[in-house]
Amino acid sequence: MRLDGETVVFHVAERPTIAELDFSGLHEFEKSKLLDMFHDIGVKSGQPLDKALLAKSMDSLKRLYLGRGFQGVEVQTTTTPIDGDRVSILISIREGPVAKIRQIAFIGNERFSDPTLRNVISLRPSDWSSWHTKNDVYVKETLELDVERLSQFYQERGYIDFSISSIQPSITPDGTCAL
Repeated sequence: MRLDGETVVFHVAERPTIAELDFSGLHEFEKSKLLDMFHDIGVKSGQPLDKALLAKSMDSLKRLYLGRGFQGVEVQTTTTPIDGDRVSILISIREGPVAKIRQIAFIGNERFSDPTLRNVISLRPSDWSSWHTKNDVYVKETLELDVERLSQFYQERGYIDFSISSIQPSITPDGTCAL
């Protein structure tokens, strides 16, 4: 903004319009599903580029991957200007390995055995049936539900002051997890 005599002059720069949205490195999800998710948030071809909405879309994309056990997913956005004040957006995804549970250990349980407590929770170490059940994939939300199941199990058996003092998932670079 500047003043030119008695006239106020505004210099505006319009946001570029999204010409196309594409993905690379995509294996776990179908492109159409991700395009629909971005579209629902407001990032789509023909719309002005809103960096806040793009950031929100990227956060949703990361959460989607985390929900499938991809703890090390990396996403990067490349915005390329093209003619007519338009941009092309490329979302590059490095999915990485799925965090598989190698071991679950209970410490401090005296009244109930480890096998009894394992039957209460849904997460399991990898075994022959894991390819079908997917219960060997570490997902934070599933772990939180299992903590609730353990609390309920103990409270239903009269342990009113039961608490879990800590949960320490350990994820190795190769994608295995120990709880």
